[in-house]
Amino acid sequence: MATSSCIDLEQVTAVVEWQWEGATRLLAAPDPENVAIRFTLQLEPTERDNQHRAHFEVVIPIRFKDKPAGAAVYIRINPASITSFNFTTPTDAPDVVKQLFDTITCLDFQLNDAITLIVPSGVKEPIAASRARSGRILDSLYELTQVTALRVYIQDSQLSSDDLQAISNRIEQHQLEPFSGPDYDISRMFSGEGGKVTTLAPLKPPSYEKATSLQPPHAPSRGRKRPRTDTHEGPVDLTQIWDKLNKLESIVREVQELRADNAKLRDLKQRPLTEHAQQEDLSQVVLKLRAENAQLRDQVTLLEKRHEDLEAHVASLQTAQVSQDDADEAASIELREDITVLGHRVDFIEGYRDDDLITRIKDEVFDEIAKRIIGG
Repeated sequence: MATSSCIDLEQVTAVVEWQWEGATRLLAAPDPENVAIRFTLQLEPTERDNQHRAHFEVVIPIRFKDKPAGAAVYIRINPASITSFNFTTPTDAPDVVKQLFDTITCLDFQLNDAITLIVPSGVKEPIAASRARSGRILDSLYELTQVTALRVYIQDSQLSSDDLQAISNRIEQHQLEPFSGPDYDISRMFSGEGGKVTTLAPLKPPSYEKATSLQPPHAPSRGRKRPRTDTHEGPVDLTQIWDKLNKLESIVREVQELRADNAKLRDLKQRPLTEHAQQEDLSQVVLKLRAENAQLRDQVTLLEKRHEDLEAHVASLQTAQVSQDDADEAASIELREDITVLGHRVDFIEGYRDDDLITRIKDEVFDEIAKRIIGG
């Protein structure tokens, strides 16, 4: 796991907290809610003495208007911008944090520069959400870009006290610098799609505190009529406002769908000539296909003829081979007969009596000597 000099805490569940206009704000539920907000903290030494690389990042799932699924916003904190880092184990954490973690570690960051927001490069500017829940997340992210202090809650078992103290010491001694390399290149983020740094527009609608401080308007008095007094006076219910906004968004989408359907119907009414031309095009395609089919049949016939010729050639070769085998067999038989005859002759020679042969040679030699003496 982690050590005091090298820490690798990757994508653990987290909750982000900050202060906005005198109120405590929390970001604990992304969009969709069935996934979690994730926090990454990495630290490792460099080749230079006492210098370390660090990476602080929060991932918040969200649904953009032009990317309604599988998207997220990345919050990156520049290590060089962290002026102080403190850690505690609070017992009075917000209820939403207690519901997520059994034991809690609180990481307090004090910054001298704003955080960086990274979104997929394909998301259009200005950034817009696809539904109200994601819209509230964008509002929270805008607030985070305007503050210089934030708090991150994580499970207490994720980091040891030594790890946390090592981080605090490195920050206090200004010994941190950002990571570099392809793993931290935003052009390779989002599964290779690439990311871009973005800024968010100011809050619309107003924040919750502003909305709850507003009083319902009263109609001005007219003549002698007594102004009507509302039966219920109190703060505006922001939930009702968001419900109305959701209904309005649904109505707008339905109207857009109806307009699209009407446009399709108008196109269908204007299509007779186009469809006739398409039918003519289809007729031409059918004729071409028929011609290609005829060519294919001719090629098949030619291939079948070549196949028959090859079969005849193979049959003739087989016949010639049989004839050659017969001739070889006859020659072999004749050769075996010659060997047998020669064998008999050798046996005869070897069996002839040697004494008779010597006597004949002596007689012939004596006769030859006598002839020469007489002929003197």
